[in-house]
Amino acid sequence: MKKTITFLFTIIIALIILSELPIREKYLVYTLSETQYEKLLWLHLRLEKDLLKDQKFDLVIFGSSSTLYGFNDSTTQSESLNLGVNTGHRDLDLYLLEKFLENQNSANYILREFHSLEPHHMNYYGLHPVIHLFVRPSWLIKNGQNIIQPHFLKYLSDRIRAVFQSYLFFHLEKPYDLNHTDYGYRPKLTGIPREDFKKTIPLKETSSEIFYSEFSMLHHNFKAADRFRKKFDELATSQIGTKLYYVHFPYLVEKPISLSTLQKRMLDLENKFEINILRIHDDLSFFEDDLNFADFGHFSTSGATKFALQIEKKLK
Repeated sequence: MKKTITFLFTIIIALIILSELPIREKYLVYTLSETQYEKLLWLHLRLEKDLLKDQKFDLVIFGSSSTLYGFNDSTTQSESLNLGVNTGHRDLDLYLLEKFLENQNSANYILREFHSLEPHHMNYYGLHPVIHLFVRPSWLIKNGQNIIQPHFLKYLSDRIRAVFQSYLFFHLEKPYDLNHTDYGYRPKLTGIPREDFKKTIPLKETSSEIFYSEFSMLHHNFKAADRFRKKFDELATSQIGTKLYYVHFPYLVEKPISLSTLQKRMLDLENKFEINILRIHDDLSFFEDDLNFADFGHFSTSGATKFALQIEKKLK
């Protein structure tokens, strides 16, 4: 019995040590290139290789696919950088902000997508699907992650498997052009037929106050996600000369919502989370042109350009 316990303890210690090892670069390239998360690979490598080192930006924006496809940083007159990544989560935002600042970079304005604050965006409360490729378990725990939690246990399993493959079994090489662009914006290459836009379903209003059982709090990782959000906000606002704003990326499904309803929704979130939301839309004209949207939840290239210029104008 004693030998069995010693053996199991040794295995656990070995797995913990293994999970703390960094993932090899060629494994990241092979795993993420030509996938929906290739933007994250591009960002990670540029930050690791100091290609963004010591740069002063006017604005940097974080978020999910709404940001990735919704802010065209190649068209702004100011120095801006789109750090949006598909299925962005609060843990990933915090990681990217830390890496950005580690490179001695700075920004006059740090912007963040405000949809991640709303209770109906449940995916933002878990861990990002590929966060295991970039952060060690100690990083998550240090930033408030509960270790007895389904999302963390899955992360740990994925992390150990990736490290194991990265060092022991992985020998494939795959070319990757890190310098194919200097901008973080990616155009939405797929969309829905224009006639389907007429089928738009109004977005149901949800209260910014929401209550969960102890089980759901554990299962959905709400507490850790809230810690990640607060740490992001604290880190951003602690930078001298930097202002933090949350940004509303409109969905086409919001078209029937009146401006007053939209403003009330923003005000509720500002009061609940003690944040500042950048007011960009003085009217609903952006919704009136379907060509601004590639689908119900993402901008087209023309919409992303207009939106970036609106933000730039608002901040001047």
